[in-house]
Amino acid sequence: MLLSTFVPMLGLWLSISTSAVASPNFQFHRLERPSGQSQNGGLEPAKSSPRLGSQCNLHTSAEERAEENKSLRRMRSSHRAGEWSDVTIPVHFHILASNETEAGGWLPDEQIEAQMQVLNDDFAAVQINWELVNVTRIINERWFHGLGDKPVEKMWLEVGKELRVGGIDVLNIYTSEHAEGLGYASMPSFFDGTVESLTSDGIVINAYTLPGGRYAPYNGGRTLTHEAGHWAGLHHTFVEEEDRVKEGCDGNGDYVDDTPAQLEPTYDCQQRDTCAEQEGLDPINNFMDYSFDTCLQEFTPGQIERMRQEIATYREIE
Repeated sequence: MLLSTFVPMLGLWLSISTSAVASPNFQFHRLERPSGQSQNGGLEPAKSSPRLGSQCNLHTSAEERAEENKSLRRMRSSHRAGEWSDVTIPVHFHILASNETEAGGWLPDEQIEAQMQVLNDDFAAVQINWELVNVTRIINERWFHGLGDKPVEKMWLEVGKELRVGGIDVLNIYTSEHAEGLGYASMPSFFDGTVESLTSDGIVINAYTLPGGRYAPYNGGRTLTHEAGHWAGLHHTFVEEEDRVKEGCDGNGDYVDDTPAQLEPTYDCQQRDTCAEQEGLDPINNFMDYSFDTCLQEFTPGQIERMRQEIATYREIE
């Protein structure tokens, strides 16, 4: 049985100050709606390309990822690869809604339970069990429509200040209309000990990406799996757009040895090889690519090891 709380958000909460400033390390992994997807979640016909358009606005450069990797290597746990124990991570779901309808973001318990099943199935090989502790439903039209719009930091801090539960080892998930995208997440290394970095820790996903939602082909629950991968320390399998000219297929990419080099993200389920001179085809079935939900199936052993090292080092989960 889900422990569920309904919090009506009236004028008092609507007047909360939004003057908070994010810490210097505050950044997001953002998964944006493909440009061919309409506001009601349907897919418009492709006009000139089978790809659906730019999908990510990632705020970590190649240099920042390199520095993060050096930091992880200095600080990481002494565990040997493959010797991790099962861990359980508490999860708090915060359902932001404009009204008490599913179209307004009021998600039923059954849909949340289905999402948690997908998440746990996808992370079984990682030996992470996500335990749903509480579901809170909040009617706040401004938050429902606005959380996810730029500047992301301002409203994220406002919402997190009022709703976030637990320490850095607790996952807080917020659902909203997120009109500009599908989801985004904070990474373990972004936590710097400040109140702001804890307040802004968590995941935001579009309410319509849960299993059975109306954002086909992104309605199988894999948006949360993808974002949970970021929350646990993974980068995308592909080269970020701002680094493609400088790095191409020869850079360090996601700093995981067993994910094949991939120049561009996948926006469908078609097998490609965007780094033909490198070994391996594009990992279109990897949870950290952008393929349709039906195609996403796996984390590699290297990704699993990196996630366990990241959450042990930065979130003290091991």
